[in-house]
Amino acid sequence: MTTQPDLIASELIRWMEVPRQPHVFALGNFARQVTFASQQARAFNLVWGLFKANRLTAGQRVAVVGAGLGGLTAAVAALAKECYVDVFEHASQPCPLQRGNDIRFIHPNILRWPEDGSEKANTDFPFLNWTAANVRGVIKQIDLQWNRRASKGNRLLRRFFNYRVNRLYVSPTKSGPQKPWLSANRVVDGVAAGDETSDGNTPGYVEFAYDCVILAVGFGEERSITGVPFLSYWENDSLHQETGRGQRSVLVSGCGDGGLIDALRLRLQNFDHAEFVREFQNIAGSRQLIEGLRKIESDLRPQAASADISLQLQAGYDALNVPTEVQEYFRRKKRTDTTVTLNSPLSGPLSFKASLLNRYATYLAMRYADLHYLSGRVIAERSDAGGFKIALERDDIGIREGKNFDLVIVRHGPENVIRRLVPEAAISEMQSWWETREDITTQPHWQLDDNDRPHRFFRGFETDTVPSPKDVLDLALATFDSAYREFRRDPDVQSVAVGEHDGKASFIVTLRTGSAPRQPIYYASVLVQYVTPAAVPATQPSPQVLVQGGRRLPIGVGIYNYDVQLRFDHAVPDTTGKATSPTEAAARPPDPYPSSIGTLGCFAKDQAGNAYLITASYVLALDNKGQIGDRIFVEGESPSNGDQPVARISANSLLATEDSESTIGIAAARLEPGVVPDHEAMPAPWMIERVGSAKFNDRVAKVGRTSGLTIGVVDSIGLHIRLGGSSIDGCFQISGVNGSRFTLPGDGGAVIVTEDGRAVGLLIASFLGSDDKSGSTIAAELGDSLKKLGLTLFTSGTSPNTNVKARKSQRTKRKLQ
Repeated sequence: MTTQPDLIASELIRWMEVPRQPHVFALGNFARQVTFASQQARAFNLVWGLFKANRLTAGQRVAVVGAGLGGLTAAVAALAKECYVDVFEHASQPCPLQRGNDIRFIHPNILRWPEDGSEKANTDFPFLNWTAANVRGVIKQIDLQWNRRASKGNRLLRRFFNYRVNRLYVSPTKSGPQKPWLSANRVVDGVAAGDETSDGNTPGYVEFAYDCVILAVGFGEERSITGVPFLSYWENDSLHQETGRGQRSVLVSGCGDGGLIDALRLRLQNFDHAEFVREFQNIAGSRQLIEGLRKIESDLRPQAASADISLQLQAGYDALNVPTEVQEYFRRKKRTDTTVTLNSPLSGPLSFKASLLNRYATYLAMRYADLHYLSGRVIAERSDAGGFKIALERDDIGIREGKNFDLVIVRHGPENVIRRLVPEAAISEMQSWWETREDITTQPHWQLDDNDRPHRFFRGFETDTVPSPKDVLDLALATFDSAYREFRRDPDVQSVAVGEHDGKASFIVTLRTGSAPRQPIYYASVLVQYVTPAAVPATQPSPQVLVQGGRRLPIGVGIYNYDVQLRFDHAVPDTTGKATSPTEAAARPPDPYPSSIGTLGCFAKDQAGNAYLITASYVLALDNKGQIGDRIFVEGESPSNGDQPVARISANSLLATEDSESTIGIAAARLEPGVVPDHEAMPAPWMIERVGSAKFNDRVAKVGRTSGLTIGVVDSIGLHIRLGGSSIDGCFQISGVNGSRFTLPGDGGAVIVTEDGRAVGLLIASFLGSDDKSGSTIAAELGDSLKKLGLTLFTSGTSPNTNVKARKSQRTKRKLQ
C-alpha cells in the first residue's frame, strides 16, 4: 500500500535526480533561492526520500561533491543512516567561499518574511543547527558540530579535500551493477595535479563507483563583467562605510537578493544587516501591510516570468498604505555620500528572483531614499578619471549612451558548477522543471516519519561530546554581536559578557537586581548562564579541598582519561592522511578539555575495600582505547600543569563497549591513595542510600558536569538500545519536568537517584529535542552492572560529610509535609 510519505519521497527524488543519470542528484542547483537553510532542508529531504523509496540503504556508498553547508548536511545525514560517505571538495576546508566574512549577516528564516516563523533566528534540523549571526559566527557554529560528527576516526567517512571532481559516468565495460563512477584529481596550488601527489602519500587521482552521488555545488564562483574588477559577495568590503572623500556614484548590477542588499548598504546610513532585519520587522509589522503584501505575492507569482512583472509589483505596492514610521525610517537613514543606481536587463528592479523582504525594502528605498534604476546589459570600460564609463545595451533601442560611475558592483549570481559534470540537455530539463513548479524541497518532509519525537528518522542515541572551553569561547566571541542584541532586548538584562562562570565557558548574562532566577539555556550552541549582582553563587565542593588528610572528590565533577585522549589524539592521521610520528606525539600534550569529558557519577568499593569512581564507559575508554594503568584527571587538570590523577584504570575497571554481546555501558576507575569520595553535591532528599531499580513515574535527580542538579521523571523502562556499536539491555528513559531539559552535553556518567534514596542508574546517552528545553535521557541500570564489575555501592553515609544526619532529617520532614 502506497502511503503519503512514500509518494512525497518519490516526488522529492523526481525533483533532484539528474535526468538520464540514475543515482545522481543535484541539490538545489536550479532553485529560485539558494540559502544556507534551504540547502540543508533539501539535503535532509533527499536522504530521507532515498531511504523511504529504498533507493539507498545502510552500508551503501555515497559521494557528496561540495563541502558547503548543503554538502556537509547531506554527508552527516547519510552518516547518521550508516552509509559510507566520501566528501569531495576542491578547497582545503569546508565552506571555503564564505569562511572569514564578517560583513554579511545570515538569518535562517528571514527571507521567508512575512510568513509565520520568519522571525525565528535558529534552525530546527536533526544536525548542524545554527543561530543567526554574521557569516564567521555561523561557520564557527557549523565547524564545531562537523568536526565532532565527522572526526578523522569515523570509519564511515573519507574526506577528499583539495580534490576537483572532473567526471561522472556509468561505465559499460566495468563489471557489476551500472552504478555512477566518479573520478577526481588532487589540486595543488589551485591546479589539478594529475597523477602527481603533493605529499608522497595522498594519490593525485582517484576513481570510485557509488550507489548514490549528491552534487552539492550550489554556491560556485560568481559571474562578473568584462572590464570590472571582481569583488566576491563573500569578501569583506567597505560599502557600508563613508569614505570622507566626497560623494561616490555607484552602479549595482544585478537585482537578486545579493544586489538588492548591497544597494541598501550603499543607500542607508550606518547599514547593519542584522539590525536592519530586526528594525524593519518592527516598523513594518502592520497587519494590514503584511496582508496586502501576501496578497500581491500570491496574485502575481503565477506571472513571475512576465516581462512587466516589476511594473505589476510596483503597482501593487503603490496601492498599499505605507506606515508613517516606515517612511520616516528610510528618509532618516538616507546617506548623503552616495548616489546609487540599480541595474538589470529587465524593465524594472522588482522580480521574484529576490525575497519579498529585500524586494519591498528596495521599493521603499526607491520611493523615499533616492535609489535609482537603469535597464540594460552593462558594457564597461575604465574612464580617464579612474572610474567606469558604462554603456547599456537594450534589445529595443540597441546600445544607449551611458554615464560614468566611480564604482561598479556586479551581483549576477554564481556560475553553475554543475555544468562541468552534467550534460546540457539534462540541465535544460531540470531548469524547466524547477522554473514552472512550486518548490517542495524545503519543507521538512523527513518529519513525516518522526512520530512522537522531532527528527526521529535521523537522530539516534548518541554519546555526549563536548567541545573544549577554548572552542566554546571562540564561538561565543564569533556570535557575540547577535547574542548581545538578542539578550539586550530583555528589559531585565543588565549586561552580556563572554567568559567562564562556575567553571564553564559561556555567555554570562547579568540580570537586574531582584529579577527572578533563570535556568541556563543555549544560544548559538553556547551555554548561557544568568547571574544577578545580589546572587551568591552556589557552592560546590572544590576538588582541591583536603579532607581527613586527603583530597575530597565530589560527585558531579567533570573527569577524563588523560592517557586515552593522548592515545586517541596521536593515533589518528592528520588532514593529509599522514600519521603522526611517535616523536611528534610525545612533543604534543593532549587537550586538557577533550571531547571524552564526562561526569563522575558515584563511588563503589571492591571486596578489599578499595574505592572506585563510577561513570559511563565512553568517558574512560574513548573508542575502546582504554588500557590498565590509564590516569583519570579532573576536568582542566593534567600532568603538564603539575596536577595529580584522582584515579587509574585497573583490571576490573572496564567491560567491552563494542562487541556483538550485550554490555553494561558503565565503567570504574580505582581512586588514588588520599582521594576521598564525597557525596555532598547530592542534596536532600536525593541522598544515595542503596541500589535499586527504576520504576515508571519515579521522580529522579542527577548532578551533571554541565547542567548541575536537575529533576526528571522516568517515563519508560526496560529499553534495549544500541550505542556506539554496543547493545545495552535494561535501560530506562528520563524526561525533564515542566518542559525543562534534564541533561546537557557533558553530563554523561551522572548517577540517577530517586527521592527515597535508590541509586537506579547511570546516564549514558541523551536525546535532544528541537528546542532549548525538550529532550530525553537514557540511563543504564546500576545494580547488575556493579555486580558484573565486582563492586559494591558507596552510600552517602559512607562519605566524609558531617551533615548526613541533617540531610536525612530534611528528607523526613519533606515526606511528612
